[in-house]
Amino acid sequence: MRRLLWDITAKCNLQCRHCYNAYRYSQTQDELSYEECIDAIDKIKRAKIPAINFLGGEPFYRKDFLKIVEYARNKGLVVLIATNSTLIDEHSAAHIIDLGVTSISVSIDGISPITNDRVRGQGSFIAAMKGLNKLLFASQKDSSKTKVGINFTVSGINILDLDNLVDFAHETGVESSFSLYTEESNQIRFS
Repeated sequence: MRRLLWDITAKCNLQCRHCYNAYRYSQTQDELSYEECIDAIDKIKRAKIPAINFLGGEPFYRKDFLKIVEYARNKGLVVLIATNSTLIDEHSAAHIIDLGVTSISVSIDGISPITNDRVRGQGSFIAAMKGLNKLLFASQKDSSKTKVGINFTVSGINILDLDNLVDFAHETGVESSFSLYTEESNQIRFS
């Protein structure tokens, strides 16, 4: 499937140590207005690109994000979302599921606050797990087709959590993907 990767906002409520966008985002705070996003979605549809993967920053930082997703879905586009889930409440979780988003992936970098918060910031693990649980509840409640998953960036800080995270993903029924962060080169390599 062809898809467009779209950093819908530069803004984020976390400061992850490995964020590949942190430097770029520190240089600019420009983002498209709601109207410009709608125009871009129309162009994406006309270009016959079938899917959009919304990334960030943190997509849910935008107050109009759900309206943008709704517009894309109403245009018949497949929508995928990557989020830290810390800003997801019951309403947004239910709305995302109702819109028929294909996939929503929650980024966590440890199976406990001790590890995750060292990478993503104090309090981020508990907030992310609350958001993940709201998404799981909403998707199970409505027997939706939305796939809820987790992303885990493996580094020297959290490599010992890898086995437990795989077990967690299996037990909760979420999909999981992993990437390898090489601290020496300050790059992420996907595997």
